[in-house]
Amino acid sequence: MTDLVADLGGTNLRLGLVRESRLVDTESVRGSLDQAKLVDIIRSFAAQAGEPPQRAVLSVAGPVIGGVAHLTNRALTLSEVELSRDLGTEVRLINDLAATGRALPALSGDGIGMIRPGRPVAPGNGQALVVNVGTGFNVCAVRQVDGRSIVLESETGYAALPAGIATILKAELGRSADAVLVIEHLISGPGLARLIRELGSRGQDEDIARRLAARLFGMVCADLALRHWPDRGLWLTGSAARAMVSDRTPFLAGFDEVLGHPALPDSLREHLGCMPVIEIVDDLAPLRGCMAMLADWPS
Repeated sequence: MTDLVADLGGTNLRLGLVRESRLVDTESVRGSLDQAKLVDIIRSFAAQAGEPPQRAVLSVAGPVIGGVAHLTNRALTLSEVELSRDLGTEVRLINDLAATGRALPALSGDGIGMIRPGRPVAPGNGQALVVNVGTGFNVCAVRQVDGRSIVLESETGYAALPAGIATILKAELGRSADAVLVIEHLISGPGLARLIRELGSRGQDEDIARRLAARLFGMVCADLALRHWPDRGLWLTGSAARAMVSDRTPFLAGFDEVLGHPALPDSLREHLGCMPVIEIVDDLAPLRGCMAMLADWPS
């Protein structure tokens, strides 16, 4: 039996075929897609298997509400009912960060990199937090309970920028900072490009802008760690996250800046200061999360 998994992000589509719980073939497609083109690409890819897929799981960069996916960085809405009809197989849609969260137990070795090892990754409260920075920004809390992953979806990129970060940005950009209303306006690929342009117009070079972005990203991550208390670590993913932690020093400085706030009790500071910070370098992680969803498919 062959199943199909796919990950549709803001700029890329990744496809995979699954046989006997193994990912046996993958393909990437870049560019804009409407539903008709998406269906054509999936059909063409699935034809390589020599048989139609029995089931399909697609992760998408946006919320899935009542079986309908609303992609936040593409003008596209997808329906499980319509895709199942068009593809001739049962289709399930899942948020891309929820898929990555489901993949965490399968990620190790070359699939991850340690930003800060901290204490050994241990069950503790069973909680982890996935932070994605690419075309957009979002997070997914994950909890391991009895060997199963419970994922909590969100659209945190549209939450208001934390006040301390907004104050720093105002000092750097002046009135231009007023346009940065939510986290995604700053911590994202387009947000990083905007910050580089704004500081460049003030005579600052690109390296200074990138270090500032990394510091502010570290502050956002520390703020999220306080909110979600992830004993199993903070897991970073996405091309813009990778760029901002390529130099770990400003990122960790921003993280520790939040933990150094005098209002934070010493016990909390010590615990979070030892929390692992992990970079997901396996680009197929969302597909692996879709595979985990196949494994939980009702019989």
